[in-house]
Amino acid sequence: LSVDEMLTVRQRCRDVGVDFICTPFDENSLSALSKMDPDAIKVASFDLGNIPFLEKIAGLGLPVVISTGGGNLDHVDASIAVLTLGRAEVAVLHCVSKYPCPYDELLLGRIVLLKERFPELIIGSSDHFNGISSGPIAFMLGATVFEKHVTFDRSNKGTDHSFALEKEGFRKFVRDVKRTSKMIEGELPLELGREPVFKKLGKSVVA
Repeated sequence: LSVDEMLTVRQRCRDVGVDFICTPFDENSLSALSKMDPDAIKVASFDLGNIPFLEKIAGLGLPVVISTGGGNLDHVDASIAVLTLGRAEVAVLHCVSKYPCPYDELLLGRIVLLKERFPELIIGSSDHFNGISSGPIAFMLGATVFEKHVTFDRSNKGTDHSFALEKEGFRKFVRDVKRTSKMIEGELPLELGREPVFKKLGKSVVA
């Protein structure tokens, strides 16, 4: 997209109350993006460990979301050390850089490792799985930020259309992540034992 097209996207985000977040892939892109007043910067896995570039991003003082695909913990540690120097809010997303990523290679358990290693940071999940169950599972493991590829047509040619979610799939992904907390949390109801089904089928002493 051109700069003018990106500005159109940014304005649309403002109009509907959605944060405008974008990924720069080089210094020129970062310079142009910084003038668009983004709400946050997304760092792709391909720039994990790219310290000179991350220093420039940290210098903007904006919230940063960084994916960790293709990198080991040393790369993650070094990148986080640079980004947090800017005192910006940082979210670290567990990611496996396979397009698509099979369900048995998602390694979602590493979300727990990231939460233990960076308790002061926001931990999330970025996955290239072609389904929606990865969202609720990641949430249960502690993820609170989610990245998912979206397309208008999964049959299109390109790097990620085949596993990206179409509109209805993404709606269900968001729905199920939001439902997960409701399924886990909550108190026993005050009418415990007095539910309508108990009144109909429950046992009682009768003279």
